[in-house]
Amino acid sequence: DLDALARCLDTLSAERPESAQLGLARARFVGRRDPARALELLRQVIANAPSLLPARRLLGRLLLAKDDAGALRAEYESLLGTLDEMERSYRCARCGHTHQELFWRCPRCHAWDSVRVAWGRRTGESQVASDRPALPFGPVDRRLSSRRPQSQAL
Repeated sequence: DLDALARCLDTLSAERPESAQLGLARARFVGRRDPARALELLRQVIANAPSLLPARRLLGRLLLAKDDAGALRAEYESLLGTLDEMERSYRCARCGHTHQELFWRCPRCHAWDSVRVAWGRRTGESQVASDRPALPFGPVDRRLSSRRPQSQAL
């Protein structure tokens, strides 16, 4: 029942207002019925988590569908500003080693061609648990866990 799901998302959002991912899920759900309300919700999510690119992507799509050139331009300029503030580094998809400069062979695990661009925190935000390697794809993705390790032979 879609109404029960809507009530559940509203309750969870009220209990966890700091959760940007929950806010994004709520905006996606609401957007199917009420795009104007989804725009409001997305603006709240982006105000709290400006670097959450999926929220910005959805906002852009809703603005394109609304055909509001002024709002779309303002959002695009805001997105460019956010991207300028974000730190970009490169991360090994195998072991999580990160470095500011591009590398082709990971200096930690020696895997070839495992580098991915890692968009990080906005400039000036503190780093938490810097000694722990970050996962290259967020929470463990079960589809990827069955992949065999790449050969290290040249």
